[in-house]
Amino acid sequence: MPRQRSRDPVKGLTLVEIMNGVQNSKINAMYVQGENQAMSDPDQVHARKALASLDHLVVQSIFLTKTAWFAGVILPGPRMDRGKDHLLCGLCDRKWLGQTAAYRSCSAG
Repeated sequence: MPRQRSRDPVKGLTLVEIMNGVQNSKINAMYVQGENQAMSDPDQVHARKALASLDHLVVQSIFLTKTAWFAGVILPGPRMDRGKDHLLCGLCDRKWLGQTAAYRSCSAG
């Protein structure tokens, strides 16, 4: 039986609370991975002003999002694509050859 993990008693911040913290100078740097805060905040003007006021913003995504336009550093995000006989993995699109599993009946006959 898996061990039950207790929840962290400290509540995290919502996106709106994070953007308020940026505008109130309580947050001055952010690392964003796979999100698009410039578009997902209910008040996009507020979010974009907040993102523009950050001292440092790093965005990691496979897409050049609206949030990435505010970033000082943009990192490529990981991706995984499946082809017919290969698997493209990671940031450099290396091909890993894959094999389809073949199942045989082992019935004694």
